[in-house]
Amino acid sequence: MDECDPDWALYLYLGPTEVKASSSDLGQLERRSRRQQAAELLSNADPSTTPDVKVEEVDDAAQPTDEGLQGQHVDAASLPGVVAPLRAEINCLLEENKSLKETLSQMQMDNTGEQQECSFCSSQRDEINRLLEDNRKLTEKLSKCCMNYKFLENNDKKVNDYTGLPSYELLSAVLTHMLTLLLQKGHKMCPFQMLLLTLMRLTLNLPRQHLAHIFGISMSTVSTVFLNTISALYTKPGAFVNWPERDALVLTMPHQFVEAFGKKVAVIINCFEILIERPSNHKAKAETFSNYKHSNTMKYLIGITPNGAISFISKGWEGRTTDKTVTEQCGIIDKLLPGELVLADHGFDITESVGFVCTEVKTAAFRGKHSQLKARDVEKIKIKTSLYTLGI
Repeated sequence: MDECDPDWALYLYLGPTEVKASSSDLGQLERRSRRQQAAELLSNADPSTTPDVKVEEVDDAAQPTDEGLQGQHVDAASLPGVVAPLRAEINCLLEENKSLKETLSQMQMDNTGEQQECSFCSSQRDEINRLLEDNRKLTEKLSKCCMNYKFLENNDKKVNDYTGLPSYELLSAVLTHMLTLLLQKGHKMCPFQMLLLTLMRLTLNLPRQHLAHIFGISMSTVSTVFLNTISALYTKPGAFVNWPERDALVLTMPHQFVEAFGKKVAVIINCFEILIERPSNHKAKAETFSNYKHSNTMKYLIGITPNGAISFISKGWEGRTTDKTVTEQCGIIDKLLPGELVLADHGFDITESVGFVCTEVKTAAFRGKHSQLKARDVEKIKIKTSLYTLGI
């Protein structure tokens, strides 16, 4: 039929059309070809050196995208060049996997070691805590045996037995008042031990050897500490002994004294002696020998108010000195006021001395050369003795 004929158009596109292969069909064909060649290569390779790799994995890892295949022709001869890098990469990944497994195994071993070490540390920590607790208990027990503040703390009876003071509170007050002076001495002993050593020697008359053993010091240190603390005691607590004003005496006068003597009693005096070591000097030995104590002593005069407070302490005198001499020369008479009354023992023959300051003295009755006291003297001495004891 003539193509120029108008009826020719009816026959256009009625026959079979030419079908062109799509890009997806080409890609499928190429992939199939690569799988076949990869299977042949793997079947010809040594199984001992070739890793177990699936053909699909090689195909999926090496296949190009559809966009990359468009307009390209895949040559089957180039497939070995694609598989070789993949095999190398797979081997590298296997080596890395092996290394990771070794690292993981090492970490697990380290973790086990750390757990064992932690259990060891825990047991050691428990042991350390037990030892610390034992140390604390032993330290506490040792402190109760050592001569320090814990030895006497909150135990008034023990304080009174060792120091002569009535309570631990008073001992602490004395220590606080003397602390500055005791710190200036520079001894290895603490101020509390210095004061305790001195009070124990004064109260219990313990020998230096025993004190040195108790406090763990030498005998020379005992002597030095004792002398320095005595000096501090003289400097500080000496200010506590004050002569009271007349108004204070009247306000604190016990009614027994008021009934017997009115409100005139100013002080009750007496002397006491302290034993000392026998001096090597013959003159000092003779001057300190007391006929009353039959030993070498030092004599002191003490004055007490009617309500029992210490108002006067003299300096030390040789034991041979008479009570009258000590009273006249110690300075207590200068403190008396006209019209006041002094109570004393029979040995104080100071009527004339106190008369110069218009003061009266009352002494206890003394039988002298008579075989017994007179009846009126007996009654008087009963009253005076009871008041004398009350004042002391």
